[in-house]
Formats: sequence, structure tokens, C-alpha cells
Amino acid sequence: MIVLPYAFDTTAVWQRIVKIVLTIGGVLLLSVVGGLATGKFGGAIGLAIAAAILFWLVRRVRGFPMGAAGTLTETGIATRPVRVWWYSLPVPVGQYPIDRFESIRVVERVIMPQPGNSGRNTGSVQLVGKGGTPDIEVAFQDIDSAIVIAQDLGTLLHLPVARVDAPGTRTARVTLG
Repeated sequence: MIVLPYAFDTTAVWQRIVKIVLTIGGVLLLSVVGGLATGKFGGAIGLAIAAAILFWLVRRVRGFPMGAAGTLTETGIATRPVRVWWYSLPVPVGQYPIDRFESIRVVERVIMPQPGNSGRNTGSVQLVGKGGTPDIEVAFQDIDSAIVIAQDLGTLLHLPVARVDAPGTRTARVTLG
């Protein structure tokens, strides 16, 4: 059961990914400098190309939504910036009244099973903004928990709830037995 005010932070996975990428980028740059300092120009050029590709990829995903962090109340939602070291994640920042949202959406994602364990479906619970208001992710759980959270929030905030598949995917539900 969700109780308002509801504090949320759906950026943990993205923070980990950004730390890994920044660490790899730092190691590549240090390796380039080390290669140049020791006269290994061929290796330095190869590492510089790898670093350039990494930073090009980082620039491409800069606009990709990376969750949100803040507090949801009956009257509005306040989100705050999220930083990983010196890097600010692209998350919505500001205060938005509840009347700026038209619904609650549960986006279902299927995580493929790995050998030795089963797959699972996850759900991203998002407040869907209208006009210029951004969509704000307030929970990321297994699909059953996400649906319960979305229904609770729908009741508390008087917003309709919709369940959709992740963009570009389609989920087929099969009942055995």
C-alpha cells in the first residue's frame, strides 16, 4: 500500500551504469596519456579511438530518460537533480502540480531468462504529463508490484491507470494448464 507523501528514486541502476562508463572512460584516457608518454603511439592511437567511440555513445544517450528522484504528494510532485560525481543525469527537475498529469502508466519490460534462472517481467510506473510536463518515473519493480503501486497511486491521485508494453515490443501472455 502506497502512502503519501511518497519518496521515490528510480535512478539507482542508471547511477551504477554512469559510474562504470565514466570509470572506463577515465582508464582509457589515462592509458592514452601513458601510451604517449612511453612512446607507444600505435597503442595510444587505438585507445584514443576507443575513447572517442565511448564518448560519442555517451553523447548519443544523453537525452535518454534515466528515471527520477523526488517526493509525490496529493497536490504535486517535486523532483530533484541527480548527480554522479560531476555528471548530472538527464532527469526531470522541478515542481509540478498533479493536475499537470493525465494518467499513470505501467510500462512492462520483459527481461530474458539467463541459463540457470528464470526471466522476469518488470514494470516502470510513470506519471504521464500533459502539455509541456515531462513523464516522471516514480517506481521500477517486478510487474506485479508495479501494477499494485500504479493502482494505489491511481486511487490516491484520482488518475486513470494504463498498462502498456515497452516501446517497440509486444508481450504475449500464455496460460499453461
